[in-house]
Amino acid sequence: QEIKSAVAEAAAGEKFDAELPYFVADGSQRMVRLIVLPITDETGRVVFLASTGSDITDLKRAESQRDDLLQAERAARTAAERASLLKDEFLATLSHELRSPLNGILGWSQIMQKDKANTEIITQGLEVIERSARAQAEIIEDLLDMSRIVSGKVRLDVQRIDLSSVVQAAVETAR
Repeated sequence: QEIKSAVAEAAAGEKFDAELPYFVADGSQRMVRLIVLPITDETGRVVFLASTGSDITDLKRAESQRDDLLQAERAARTAAERASLLKDEFLATLSHELRSPLNGILGWSQIMQKDKANTEIITQGLEVIERSARAQAEIIEDLLDMSRIVSGKVRLDVQRIDLSSVVQAAVETAR
């Protein structure tokens, strides 16, 4: 069918240039670039058809492999960009989480250093400082746990906690 189209186009004076499948005697398929050129006389009448065919199977296979590699590279780049974004978000969250207990510690230590700090304020401040330091230690322990998870050396320490005391500590830290 394609060969007939090529001959008809060339006989009408048009160049035919196409990539076509070609079946070999062993049943395998190859890709061929078929070019058929009309050769005309001085009056413009087609007197001869010059044809050539080139096996481009290996070229097409290489192009396909190149396209596959480009897609894989794009996917890898997208994954790397996403990982970088997640890392940046993680670091921003981590710095906030580490800064929150530190603000409580610094704030209360400044309050307690004032001349008018009485025993009640000092006691309250020391409690907040202790809770904040413990909260910071837990954050650091969580980071170490993440490292253990990544390295495959995770250790679970399941415990019950009093949620109201956690909320109360968060409120105190925010104050």
